This record gives sequence, structure tokens and C-alpha cells, in this order.
Amino acid sequence: MLRAILSFIFSIASFVLRVISWVLPVYFIAKLVLPQNKYVMLAGKYMEWLMAPIRDILGRLFPRLAARGLDLSPIALWILVLLAQWCLQLLKAIFL
Repeated sequence: MLRAILSFIFSIASFVLRVISWVLPVYFIAKLVLPQNKYVMLAGKYMEWLMAPIRDILGRLFPRLAARGLDLSPIALWILVLLAQWCLQLLKAIFL
């Protein structure tokens, strides 16, 4: 029973991380090409919510880049999602 619940939780978390890892680059490119598209703005509502804390941290760590308007938060979020996927697979191998 516990094994089935853990497997379900790992599957849901893995699916969410996989969706984020695919939507993030598509959103980033679409935002550059079609910034006023309603679907890009809808995806931006969720992606910006994820990138805002990372943007704040990077702005404090690298103030010169923030002052020049260089936003590295999509790249940092993508790397964090990849690390989270790796950790999730590792935990799944340990617990299941």
C-alpha cells in the first residue's frame, strides 16, 4: 500500500517537473517572438511565478547583470528543474 502511494507521488512529481522542463524553453522562445500572444501570456502567468524568486536571488548575487537588464532566471530555473528530476529519480530508486 505504501509502495503504491509513493510510486504515485513520484509519478506525479516527475510529470510536473517534465512539463515544466518542456514549457520553460518554449515559453522563453515564444516570449521573444510573440510577446503579446494570449497563450504566451497565459504560460507567463505561471512561469513568472516560478522565476520571480530566482530572479530576486540572482539580482542580489549579481547586481551588475540585473542593472544591465540581463535575466538569467529561465536558465537557472531550467537547471534547478533538471537537478530536481535527477534527485527525484534517485529517491525513487532508493525507496522503491
